[in-house]
Amino acid sequence: MKFKTKEEIQKYADEEGLYYDKEFYDPSVDYAETIIINPENKQHLIYALIEKEEAAYESARQQLTITSSYHDWHNTIADKMADIANRYHYGEDEEEDDRGCPYERDEDELIAEWNENIDEYNEAVETVGWWDHLTLLKKDNIVPPEEIGIR
Repeated sequence: MKFKTKEEIQKYADEEGLYYDKEFYDPSVDYAETIIINPENKQHLIYALIEKEEAAYESARQQLTITSSYHDWHNTIADKMADIANRYHYGEDEEEDDRGCPYERDEDELIAEWNENIDEYNEAVETVGWWDHLTLLKKDNIVPPEEIGIR
């Protein structure tokens, strides 16, 4: 959606309860409503009005964020990958069977789980590629959890 004036976009954002960067306005830009990480409180997601071209970036950024202590979203691709890496490198396994006993997982199962998620993770890294500490991960090579996602 496009807006003719700065006042028009601000009015729309206010009426719809959307976050909007009031410093930025360009009449040639196509805007979209989407969910982003709140710039004022990184533990929350908010609805926002942003450039349509930035929507894929914001979605990928969410998927690359470690969210184990975050309030309104969790289980991102980075969370899944970090969990696999923790179990592989440090023997940590949070999953339990119905008796409360940790599942026994062998290395092959962890590598298979890793490989199932790797393409989605790498696609998100390519979308937000400017973070130099995030690199593409390889199948069959589980890296330490510290090398995964944004904390």
